[in-house]
Amino acid sequence: MNASSRTVPVPLKFGAIIGLIQAGVAFAVAIYLTVMDLTNATTRNLESDAAAANWIGVGTAIFIFILFGTVAAGAISLLRGRGWGRTPLVMMNVLLVPVAVYMAMEGLWPLAVVVGLAALLGLGGVLHPQSSAYAAESYGA
Repeated sequence: MNASSRTVPVPLKFGAIIGLIQAGVAFAVAIYLTVMDLTNATTRNLESDAAAANWIGVGTAIFIFILFGTVAAGAISLLRGRGWGRTPLVMMNVLLVPVAVYMAMEGLWPLAVVVGLAALLGLGGVLHPQSSAYAAESYGA
């Protein structure tokens, strides 16, 4: 049975929507970093005499666009009923759990709670038994 002819389970949609929100926030940060670099409005604590130090924000933004672009593409694919997309969402959310722990250790509790909850809820949605059964059926298992 073709995955696109079936209804995407609600938990999988939920996990994909969380992934899209995470990607949107990351894209906003990437745009901010790019604007800061292009306008020379630096407020960083970066100590470097290298010429490339002026482009760290743009370099980071490119990395963010590639990484979270994959997450967004996976989430959109899942929402459209295609089989591809769970792995980028799982990997990103698994990586965000220790990021949230680190934020908490540094005293950024409100942000840590938001990031941690988003990661755990995203994992719960994408790895939910209904989502896993849907993925298995997509591949003929």
